[in-house]
Amino acid sequence: MGATLEGLVVRMTLHDAPPDAILSNTFYITFRLFTTPKKLAETLVGRFNIEPEKGTEDILKWTRDVATPIKLRVFNVFKGWMESHWRQETDADALDIITEFALGDLTRAFPQSGKRLDNLAKKVGNASGPLVPRQVSSIGKAGPSSAAPSFVMADSPVPPAIISKSLLSALKASAAGGSGPSITDFDPLEIARQFTIKESKIFCAVLPEELVGQEFRADKRGSSAVNVKALSTLSSVMTAWVADSIMDEGADAKRRAAVIKHWIKVCQKCLSLYNYSSLYNIFCALESTSVQRLNKTWPLLSTKYRETMDTLRHLTDVARNHAVYRAELRQRVPPCLPFMGLYLTDLTFVDEGNLDTRPVPDAPEGSPPLINFNKHIQTAKIIADVQRFQIPYRLQEVPEIQAWIDAQLARTKQAGSLDSMKLYRRSLAIEPREAPTIAVTDGGSTSSGPSSRRGSATDDGTVLFSPLFMQRERSNGGKLPTVQEEKQQRSGSSAKI
Repeated sequence: MGATLEGLVVRMTLHDAPPDAILSNTFYITFRLFTTPKKLAETLVGRFNIEPEKGTEDILKWTRDVATPIKLRVFNVFKGWMESHWRQETDADALDIITEFALGDLTRAFPQSGKRLDNLAKKVGNASGPLVPRQVSSIGKAGPSSAAPSFVMADSPVPPAIISKSLLSALKASAAGGSGPSITDFDPLEIARQFTIKESKIFCAVLPEELVGQEFRADKRGSSAVNVKALSTLSSVMTAWVADSIMDEGADAKRRAAVIKHWIKVCQKCLSLYNYSSLYNIFCALESTSVQRLNKTWPLLSTKYRETMDTLRHLTDVARNHAVYRAELRQRVPPCLPFMGLYLTDLTFVDEGNLDTRPVPDAPEGSPPLINFNKHIQTAKIIADVQRFQIPYRLQEVPEIQAWIDAQLARTKQAGSLDSMKLYRRSLAIEPREAPTIAVTDGGSTSSGPSSRRGSATDDGTVLFSPLFMQRERSNGGKLPTVQEEKQQRSGSSAKI
């Protein structure tokens, strides 16, 4: 759909029908991408002062049936903008126009509405957020999840925290400067809950404006996407911490295996909480080059844990544009914490893959192009899906555990573990490269490789900790065999014998 600003304002203020929900939500979220707040205010005022078409005979009837409904809808657009979608840093230029309109044209037509708009104009300049909480958009809602309840009852029971007195004492001692507990000392479900609380707080604070126009890009200066960037940073540091905690066990392969097992358990619990964000963060570390190349560690995991890894690989598989994960997310209802990185990828794809404008068919040369509003509708649909899950969990926060997690994240950043090459060198120090072995195939050809290589881990150390845009390439020559595949291989070998 192509449109002009004036045409969109007309569609928002029809005299004989309420504004379309998709159009309205999209317009409020994205209008700053194709116009300025000042220009929008001027266009709305122009729409308010509509004049009858030439030849209109019954002016009173036209005023009652056409002009008055349009004027009231113009007021409602101003009201919706200022109550729930106002951004003082960008919209302040429009305040003088709005105030003059409220005290002039609007007050003369509707005194109470004029007073209301003038009061809103005074309030928005001092407000730090929306004056009225935004309703979650219904754009793109379809399928079984749309009929399910999308809220958590305020009186639903909060599960008690799982923490022993000895662990609580250890956490307090750690906060006072003593030696702290290990990740394996925590119950996997409780640590998954605390991760969920931490990430959910930031996720629920993300505003629609942070997701439009690629505000979230790392190289964008003065970006307003503070919450998106905070979530991205937390994800990267959490991933680095998981890998770092495995390397901290040094030469003790059994301890490294125990830590890996524990993180796999935490992944399982995150999945049970529908916390896909923390699940991705942890699993990205377990699949990283530095961890996967630990050939003396992985064989110590039992079949149960390797089957769990296979399940997690299936869920996070990038094939067919993350089809498995997307299908699972469509079935979820809040509380749920989705993987923000995929939303950012989708938004980037829409923004860069579609033009901002569309040519006017058969228009004279030099005519201004139309706004490509379809592009903005696609953006709004993705943002609406984010909003659908912005409902907090009913979980008990344990301050001592949260403080310990913060300390581990801070230590990881200070140690430089976000540098994948530094972590990779630690991995090499723990398990040096093995000398290649020569294997003779049935055809007489030879191949070389480490004697106990775990396929997907390459020794180039180039994998970066970037779980928000994690892409794991699995070619036939570098594929981690699943448990089922290994069983089939063993069965095939037995049959040949």
